[in-house]
Amino acid sequence: MNRITLLTLILIFLTTPLMADENETTIKVEEVVVTATRYEENPASVPASTTVITEEGINNSTARNIPDLLRTEAGVHVTDTGGNRRNMTVDLRGFGETAALNTLVLVDGRRVNQADLSGTDWTQIPLDRVKKIEIIRGGRGSVLYGDNASGGVINIITKEGETLKAGAGAAAGSFETYKGNAYFSGGSGNLYYSVNGSYLTSDGYRDNSSTESKDAGVNLNYYIGDYVRLNFSSGYHKDNTGLPGSLKESDFDAGASRTDSVNPDDFADVEDYYFKGGPEVYFMDNGLVKLDISYRKRDSLTFSSFAAGEFTGDTAVRTLAFSPQLVLKNELGDASNTFTIGIDYQKAEEDIVNDSLFFGSRTMGEFELEKENYGYYVHDEISLTDNLLFSGGYRYDRAEFTFSP
Repeated sequence: MNRITLLTLILIFLTTPLMADENETTIKVEEVVVTATRYEENPASVPASTTVITEEGINNSTARNIPDLLRTEAGVHVTDTGGNRRNMTVDLRGFGETAALNTLVLVDGRRVNQADLSGTDWTQIPLDRVKKIEIIRGGRGSVLYGDNASGGVINIITKEGETLKAGAGAAAGSFETYKGNAYFSGGSGNLYYSVNGSYLTSDGYRDNSSTESKDAGVNLNYYIGDYVRLNFSSGYHKDNTGLPGSLKESDFDAGASRTDSVNPDDFADVEDYYFKGGPEVYFMDNGLVKLDISYRKRDSLTFSSFAAGEFTGDTAVRTLAFSPQLVLKNELGDASNTFTIGIDYQKAEEDIVNDSLFFGSRTMGEFELEKENYGYYVHDEISLTDNLLFSGGYRYDRAEFTFSP
């Protein structure tokens, strides 16, 4: 058994005038953004390049998934190496091949980057469930979020229950593509809820490019008086996707068409679900205590073939996260001050079983990977005038990786 201990020390001090960048924001900005500071704040008061894609912007777009929506924003580069949504890479600040390691993706503040550094599986987040998306470019998020946030942070915020409403939709397209979705939301007394689900099936443009996916999600908020909110959210995703493989010039010379598959049996199956909840307590009119707890389980099975043999990979990942936070706002003379302190704990356990056949020789392998991360951060913002704000922060991260065998 091998153990690696990593210590990360980050110090950021920013001084910047509060000016809007007209080239950065292409869609209407909402009044509140939470990603840049981990609490609700006016985007105009955030000393960072910030974009908010609103629900109106999402509804008016022609995007079919989140990466397609993000690629329309300035400074966001999206590449798709597999043509199946799963392998899409979203790059903030031009990190290129290491983009997946330097762009942190959150869903309602919950990390979805994989512990094995394989990036984000975008198929797990249906666009139908998204209320808005906040994009924070640059390394500002490194103090507040730590690992993976060097290039920026993308926070995907799902729909919550508000007024009573319900609906359903259906669509059909080429290649036997059919999609249906339904939602229901509302409130009763102190409880607000939102429930949605969707189903998609398609034969795909190429042979062995069919896909079938099922998604469901729920958001609950319960208010106790004016100062306490209990929140709970959960999501489920399951998909089965064929992997047709890439075509080379020699394949076309041999008579293959653009729709042919050189790997007719390759596939990827994924089942992914999570639970997240915790209280928010407001006190003294200027204080907030938050406690987020989440659990995620992801199972994936892949099969790929090549000239020399074939490979089957079966992976199970379990992730537990715990994040308490304290926010205090007060006045210091004519200046306003916001102080934030918090802890991020995450433990991910990954079980991997591989079966490979190479030149007639079969090899079985079983591996275990564990990552345990402790993060401690403190952040302070002082607004001296309407146009001058000082922002400083400190973060300490300790990550332990355990490999077996």
